[in-house]
Amino acid sequence: MQKKYDTVTTRLENLKVENEIIRVGVQGGATLFPQNGRSLDHIQNHLFYAVEYAKDHVSNTVIFYNEEMHTKRRRVSRLKDAIKKSVKNKCKGFYLVLQPIMDKAGENCVAVESLLRFQTEEFGTVSPVEFIPILEESGDIIPVGKWVLSESLRLMSAWQNEMEATRRISRIHVNASYLQLIEGDFYRFAISKLKKYGLDPSCLVIELTESCRVDCIDQLVVILQKLKDAGICIALDDFGTGYASLSILKDIPTDMVKLDHTMTKGIENRPRDKQLVKYIISMCDDMDITVCAEGVENQSISKVVKDAGACFLQGYLYDKPLAEEDFKKKYL
Repeated sequence: MQKKYDTVTTRLENLKVENEIIRVGVQGGATLFPQNGRSLDHIQNHLFYAVEYAKDHVSNTVIFYNEEMHTKRRRVSRLKDAIKKSVKNKCKGFYLVLQPIMDKAGENCVAVESLLRFQTEEFGTVSPVEFIPILEESGDIIPVGKWVLSESLRLMSAWQNEMEATRRISRIHVNASYLQLIEGDFYRFAISKLKKYGLDPSCLVIELTESCRVDCIDQLVVILQKLKDAGICIALDDFGTGYASLSILKDIPTDMVKLDHTMTKGIENRPRDKQLVKYIISMCDDMDITVCAEGVENQSISKVVKDAGACFLQGYLYDKPLAEEDFKKKYL
C-alpha cells in the first residue's frame, strides 16, 4: 500500500501540464477488511475518517484507520451539537475569565483581557483550542463574539462604579476574529453596546486574534479604521506568529502590538531573541504603536522586556486568567 502511495505522490509531484510543472499534494487514508468492518457502509465510513485524519495531519505515509480516530470524530460531533445548543440557549455554558494587564513597572493592573471559556456536563471544561475552530467553521463565532463583547462591556461598566479612585482599570481587551470583523453589523453593535453601558469608546480594545485571516485586507482595513476613528483601540494579537508579521503593520491601523508568548518564552537565555524583541519595540515606538509583552512567566523575562521598552506586561508572573469574582476581589 505504501509503495503504491509513494508511486502516485512521486508522479504528481512532477506533473507536467502544457510544459509547466504543477506540484500536487496527496494525502492517503486506508482501512482494512475485515478488521475495520464487514459491511460496505462501515468500510466507507472508516475510510472517510482515515482520509480526513490524513488531511489534518499532513504526512508522507498512508494513514490507516483506527478506533482512536473514530472516538475523536464522535467527540467532535457531540461537541458541535453541544455548542450549537448553547448558542441557541443564549450562550449558556460559555463564560469569561479575566487576565490582568500590568503597567510597564509590573506593579499596577491598568487593563484586563476577557477570555472565552466553555463548559458542559458531558465534556467538562473544553479548551479554546478545541471549541474556537468549531465556532469559526460553523459561523457561530459571530453570535458568540457578540455575547463576549456585550458581557465584557457590561463588566467594565459595573467595575467603573466599584473601583477606588486610586485603582483604575482603564481598558478591557476583547478578541475578535476576521469573520466577526467583516460581518456588516460589528461596528454598529460595538458602538450600541458602548452607549448602552455608558462607556467611552477608548475603554475598549479590539484584539485581532491569530485566527484572523487577511484574505480581504482592504475590507478589513476599512472596518478597523472606522472603529479606530470612533475612539476604539486596535491591537494586533499574537504578533510574531501566523499572519501577524512585520509587513502587516504598514496596512493595519493598529494602536498596539501584543508580542506572542513564543517570542518571550526563554528570551532571557537567547541573545538574538532579545535583540529581535528590542528591535520590534523600538520600531513600534517610532510608529506610535505601544507594545504589550505576553507570556511573562518569570522575573527574568520581565526584566528583559522591561529593558527593551515594553509598555505593558501580561502573563502568569502577575496572574493567570481569573473568574470574575476572584478578579474583583484582587484588582478592584
